[in-house]
Amino acid sequence: MGFSLIEIFIMVMICDVLQTLMLMSCMEKLSPYLKRARDRRRTWKAKRGQAGKDGKADGKADGKAEETTCGRDEKEKEKKERGRLRESATKHGIWGLLAIAALPYGGGALTGSIIAFSMGIRRSKAVPVILVGCLMGTMLFYLIFRAGCLLIQS
Repeated sequence: MGFSLIEIFIMVMICDVLQTLMLMSCMEKLSPYLKRARDRRRTWKAKRGQAGKDGKADGKADGKAEETTCGRDEKEKEKKERGRLRESATKHGIWGLLAIAALPYGGGALTGSIIAFSMGIRRSKAVPVILVGCLMGTMLFYLIFRAGCLLIQS
């Protein structure tokens, strides 16, 4: 007949563990490259915006000072946003991460790992919380599915 619900439960938990560990370690290694790409994109946008204002195609000469100022403004905005994110992380923190990891659809290990990384939660704290959340979500889904099967059979 296929796999039993317990076997599926165990396979889902193993996949969640592997997914969380791989994603958290990859994000830490990719972080410097992502930051550099983000900075290059901002510089390009600043040059493009400056070229449109001055009517110049290359945005050199006068555009250098403006580009630096624009980059500084964006960095300040980013610091404010990061501060708000850190506030939210301290306000909801581990419990919010646990709730997101417990959601079977639209949440889970993948979303929990991304959110933990973006909030700056250490991997040593995030991985156990995400795994407990995945365990809770999987158990909840299992119980609901099992209850549905019992209702259909009776």
